[in-house]
Amino acid sequence: MYPNPTNGNVAVNISLNEEVNGQLYITDMNGRVLKTAFDNQILRAGDSRHQLATESLSKGIYLVHLIVGGERHVKRLVKQ
Repeated sequence: MYPNPTNGNVAVNISLNEEVNGQLYITDMNGRVLKTAFDNQILRAGDSRHQLATESLSKGIYLVHLIVGGERHVKRLVKQ
């Protein structure tokens, strides 16, 4: 995920060994979903890049959630 910190779009690179179902979204620190890149989407095996628009988010700290094949990955995102 880059750039981080950001003041614009964030690119999320995903590398998968097999096709899986996935979700990618941003929440605030209270768990409220603020932005969704995709939800319940089939992701193909290999490398892919997805954009998350953050322009409308206030400055602060957010969490980016990637769920693929039942596994949850969470990274902290700083909006400047």
